Amino acid sequence: MYWLQLVDKYAANWSVLLIAIAECILISWVYGANRFLRDIQDMIGQKSRIWTFFWTWMWKVITPAALLVRVCENFRYHHYIYIYIYIYTHTQTHTHTHA
Repeated sequence: MYWLQLVDKYAANWSVLLIAIAECILISWVYGANRFLRDIQDMIGQKSRIWTFFWTWMWKVITPAALLVRVCENFRYHHYIYIYIYIYTHTQTHTHTHA
């Protein structure tokens, strides 16, 4: 149980957020949101300008900003893992008494 909670709290949480931010930035800014939308429209057919505007802003601004806020919240509201009577931190282990 301890290893599962460690991986869930420290490894999966950060890596998924950072990969998602990198993916949004790479697709929308490096490859280009307009080029990506043209590729999608080649596959599913032409869409309206509102559809294009919406997805361009979602990929370029809103989604990376929301993910960045989530990463900052993880830093700000960092909690230690409590299992039975121990508090497991990323640097040390010490006992915890229940009140």
